[in-house]
Amino acid sequence: MKRGLIGFVATLILLLGIPSFANASIGAISPISIRLVLRHSSVVAGRVLDGDAIITNHSSKSILVQACAEDGWLDVGLSNQSYTYSPISPAVWCTPTVHIRPGVNHFPITVSTEYQVCTKRTPTIDLPKCGKTGMPILPKGQYHTSVFVSGFPKNTRTPSTINVAIR
Repeated sequence: MKRGLIGFVATLILLLGIPSFANASIGAISPISIRLVLRHSSVVAGRVLDGDAIITNHSSKSILVQACAEDGWLDVGLSNQSYTYSPISPAVWCTPTVHIRPGVNHFPITVSTEYQVCTKRTPTIDLPKCGKTGMPILPKGQYHTSVFVSGFPKNTRTPSTINVAIR
């Protein structure tokens, strides 16, 4: 009975064109892995955090990121339960320019401890009042990194978050 059921399912998969689980999992693996490294995990409010995005291309060929470098193909910010980082990409839309060569690639990153947007009018929870010199700084507290990538191969995972203290 088991052998007949297995044969029936295999035939059904072939006839209907349903990809097998083995093929689905092989196709779902991205040749790219991403890891973040920050120089510090604590920062004075208003200062920036420097670090690196370590992007490893596990294939033997260079991979073209399908995004323009000026459009923000790799964005890292800070989020917590009260504030969510959401990257703002300029409307440049140039041709793809970032190549990930086989092996380990290092890209410098800078993580801001300021809000991304502000208002000169009545502030809200999501939209603080602009400071005299520009963006207001994020409140002191515990945050974690939020990473956004665009133009990478399908199923590329963003790296695990890194906890950051703003003091």
